[in-house]
Amino acid sequence: MRIRRGIAIIATIALVAAASAATRGAADDKTLTIGVLGPLSGGAASYGVELVRGAEMKADEINKAGGLKVGNDVYHIKLVSYDHKALAADAATAANKLVFQDKVKYIIGNAVGATCNAVQTVTEPEKVLFSFVCWGTANLGPDKPYSFRAMLSQWEVAEPFYRWVKDKHSQIKRVALISPNDTSGKDTNTAVVKALKALGFEVAADEYYERGTKDFYPILTKMLATKPDMLDVAAAPAGEGGLILKQARELGFKGAKGWTAGTNPFTIIGVAGKEAAEGVWESAQHQREERFRRRHGAPVRRGIREALQGSARRHRHRQLRGVRRDHQGDAGRPIAR
Repeated sequence: MRIRRGIAIIATIALVAAASAATRGAADDKTLTIGVLGPLSGGAASYGVELVRGAEMKADEINKAGGLKVGNDVYHIKLVSYDHKALAADAATAANKLVFQDKVKYIIGNAVGATCNAVQTVTEPEKVLFSFVCWGTANLGPDKPYSFRAMLSQWEVAEPFYRWVKDKHSQIKRVALISPNDTSGKDTNTAVVKALKALGFEVAADEYYERGTKDFYPILTKMLATKPDMLDVAAAPAGEGGLILKQARELGFKGAKGWTAGTNPFTIIGVAGKEAAEGVWESAQHQREERFRRRHGAPVRRGIREALQGSARRHRHRQLRGVRRDHQGDAGRPIAR
């Protein structure tokens, strides 16, 4: 089945695509500087760390091979990365540094929808190409011609994911979901609720929390009182999603577990523990790569679920703008072994 590679790998593909667009006017420099943004600290750090690592891998590969050929010129890739901590204000500050201080014309990576909107207040008026992995309905549009999403969004993954749940686990009727209280979380829950209702599920709970939360017991007590058959940590990053699963288990939850925006199973297992993470279903697109394992001591992430096959075909051109890669995946495979 033809699908798209994982977030970190797609970020590196976006790097190459952006670099290939370099104009002859930059030929005198012989160095192509590309900005990399992401949350490198805080609860969403797993997103940014993998994005930066993926970009570094591809840049090293290009440079070791002699550089990037653009016409008759050869450029070596230089990366400049900043941590925006998943905060919109920090993202805007970092984007301003990249554009006005570091003089970049290409920015890649990024995660968390609100930070994308903040970065775009800088990149769009300055005509800087911005290739990101954020989820959010306001990240793309006719008014953002320099912005590109390099992966499927919640609007592509939610419906096929829950269609798979319905087909394979018909005993699940009631779903409770929880996401961060920001653009990414609200857009994700909106997409999930729409998919659930269209497929005949009952939405037992639709809740939000502030990023950085450590104590989920109060909100989980409220959610679990609705007697859900399945708990979806939806747009929660791996660290916070792991805490939610761990604390839900401590409160006695034994139902099915999902992660609509699932990204880094290794982090969520490390935080939640194997028992709490066992059996979690995730729907987002992932990829193992041996080079990443050798360099960083862990694989990137495991394959996209087969539930997305039809959706990926329908949306590949609109959402991924021609970025092509193949990988095999299988639906519903637990992320914990």
